[in-house]
Amino acid sequence: MKESSGISNHKPSLDEMWKFIEGLMRPSELVSDRSIFTYDQVFAIYSKLADIDEMFKETAQISILRKELSKEKSQETVV
Repeated sequence: MKESSGISNHKPSLDEMWKFIEGLMRPSELVSDRSIFTYDQVFAIYSKLADIDEMFKETAQISILRKELSKEKSQETVV
């Protein structure tokens, strides 16, 4: 990653990453006047965030399914 992008080359901690994400998700701090954006601009932002939200949900579901599968496998080996 480039230093000029605002993100350094070090691997951030989980807390640092969530702090960064939460900081981006505060629209009142980022956009003081919403009227400057067109519908198309807002829709583009909304679409990307909706895609990301869906990706997080799918990742969480995959994690849950993996844990359940692992639990099932461990119970089968015990029996």
